[in-house]
Amino acid sequence: MTQTERGDVDDSEAVKAAKSARANAKTLESALKQYVLAHFGDTNPAIADFGYSPRKVAQKSVAEKHESVEKQLATRAARHTMGSPAPDPAVGGTSH
Repeated sequence: MTQTERGDVDDSEAVKAAKSARANAKTLESALKQYVLAHFGDTNPAIADFGYSPRKVAQKSVAEKHESVEKQLATRAARHTMGSPAPDPAVGGTSH
């Protein structure tokens, strides 16, 4: 093996080691973030101490809420659902 080939081998091993270290660091970072979010909650401002930003809660506009209600009512009409099902009198009744 020549000096150049030996240098290339050393470089490729260094690249593999760097990729492995980066993957391990990414895994550790992900685990830390999950722990911090589980411990403090994803909307708590205290997570900023760890470098994470609180999750933004989506705010629906009145028009979006209205559209959602219209879709819900249309679905219920299409499926002919009137509400929650009535309890079955043959099941769970008291014995007297």
